[in-house]
Amino acid sequence: MAIEGANDSFSEVKHIDDLGKQFQLELEELFVNYHRLSGKQFRILAVKGPGAARNAMAKARQKAKWRSLRTPERFPNGPPEWADCSRDTTAESPQSSI
Repeated sequence: MAIEGANDSFSEVKHIDDLGKQFQLELEELFVNYHRLSGKQFRILAVKGPGAARNAMAKARQKAKWRSLRTPERFPNGPPEWADCSRDTTAESPQSSI
């Protein structure tokens, strides 16, 4: 979830914990119920802060980059080191920046 930087209503919110436990629970139920109405099953696996969100986005970018380049002709010996999506990407290398 993201909050617009110029939004005065939530300008003090820097972490999910800043919203309070009750708001978090209601937000979780919103997502679960939204998907239930669509006939889909949805459950919250974890609630984490902005650092985890940045790491997840970096890993997703890496994975998307690897998938777009992945062909047997280009990498006959397997994926290059930068395509390893299992490692911690907190300190992004230049190769992982898109």
